[in-house]
Amino acid sequence: CLDLTGSFHGVTAGTGGKSVPIHVQLNLESMKIELVNRGRTNLNVSSSSAIVVDVFDIWSKHKFRQYFSFEHATSTLGSVSTSRDALSWPSSITDVSFVRIRSCIENVRDNWYWMRRINGVYSNDYSALGAWRDGKYGPTVKLDVNILDMKSPPNDGFLLRLKVMEGLVFYPTFTARNHVGDRVLPLFVDHMPMVILEGEELIVHLSLGKTAQINARGVKTIDIDMWAGERKTLFMPSWTSLRSS
Repeated sequence: CLDLTGSFHGVTAGTGGKSVPIHVQLNLESMKIELVNRGRTNLNVSSSSAIVVDVFDIWSKHKFRQYFSFEHATSTLGSVSTSRDALSWPSSITDVSFVRIRSCIENVRDNWYWMRRINGVYSNDYSALGAWRDGKYGPTVKLDVNILDMKSPPNDGFLLRLKVMEGLVFYPTFTARNHVGDRVLPLFVDHMPMVILEGEELIVHLSLGKTAQINARGVKTIDIDMWAGERKTLFMPSWTSLRSS
């Protein structure tokens, strides 16, 4: 699939696109939170809880939370606002962790990082992720998937509901296949977070490129592959039966 990554959103922002007008990020040098306003209006960010950062381990267990406010009450158009305080990374957290930045500002998407810090210094030892990928370490993942909406024409794509029943989903990818197992390309995935926590439910919009739309009725399965090789296969009903129902 073709994930809409930072390069896509950078282009849309630079050309006046509306996909992600406000972006929150962690400055990895200062450990402060930055709010990038590339929208068309000024924003009030005076709330003391405008941004919340949560840290989770790879088993989806919550380890730490910190609230952030900004140096100025207003985020002006085209500006980058910086939080007053830096992220106070607890000394007790030394394993590979997932960091979520969440804003109370409407329509601002969560931003995720994975990192490891020991005694205030970044560690480059991410061997735990390799062991997890190889099935030697990490959580058991159980993912429930069902079709939410597929009654639109194929070029409008379809909606899937994902719910993590157990464990933590890390870096999921999507593949559409035909009746003989060959990939159907291109398949576009709208917004897909890097991490989905245990108990979370997510609606994902998938759409087919113009080439794939010709063979849309030939899409028989959607494979969802996760970090450790876990795969969830969704068998697709026929477009004809759904559109006539």
